[in-house]
Amino acid sequence: MVSAHVVVRMVDNDSVWPALTGWGASRESFNVPPLGPGWQLVAGQLSYSVPRNARDAGEYWIVVEDLRSRYRAASIWGTGPDPDRVGQGWDGAVSAGIGDYPWLSDYRSTDSGGVTMAADAPGPVEFVAMIPPSIAPIAASDLTVSLVFLGNNRHVYWAQRLLG
Repeated sequence: MVSAHVVVRMVDNDSVWPALTGWGASRESFNVPPLGPGWQLVAGQLSYSVPRNARDAGEYWIVVEDLRSRYRAASIWGTGPDPDRVGQGWDGAVSAGIGDYPWLSDYRSTDSGGVTMAADAPGPVEFVAMIPPSIAPIAASDLTVSLVFLGNNRHVYWAQRLLG
């Protein structure tokens, strides 16, 4: 595992960019779509230390879930100091490999989403997840944020819960 720490804030259209730019993210590094009525955003920053042996070792995944409703944030975006090494989407290998981590059991479904970055990508990484009106409003205390390591051989080697 890596030494990692996450900070999250519940934000809206007006407060998302002050939160992100306050952490150092630039508007040019990723788009945050404007929200319609009832939507809510989770803005977060993951700080971590890159291990010495991380080059070509695999990738990290940041996943966000509302504990009350078990909603997995599928619409989630991220950026970092090297935006080309941070992406979003989902990899079915994560779904297949999380059996040893009970708090991630909802991610066995492939209709999930996360932010991914190469194991040797510099941090911190900022991310934004959308929470739909059917779930909102939620508080930061309702969330779990986890970091999952997927090796180059498509095996989940570890996962750690950073919040929740």
